[in-house]
Amino acid sequence: MRFSLENQAPFYVGFLCSRISEPYTEELIHTVGFGDDKWIKKMVDPQNIIEIRLETSLIIDWMLAKGLTPQISCWTLRVG
Repeated sequence: MRFSLENQAPFYVGFLCSRISEPYTEELIHTVGFGDDKWIKKMVDPQNIIEIRLETSLIIDWMLAKGLTPQISCWTLRVG
């Protein structure tokens, strides 16, 4: 994931995290050097598909509010 983020250099990034993956996400955010206004992180229970769906929708809404178009070229979803 780090390789992709560094080479694709997205304007904005959204993360879905479990309590287990959250520390790795924090490390990734700081290693890659995203500004505070360039990323969003949502914590989810990886066993709760309703919560995952809701938080994914909130991330998409955030990206659209930032001015991204619905034709987003690459999505990476990692929960675990």
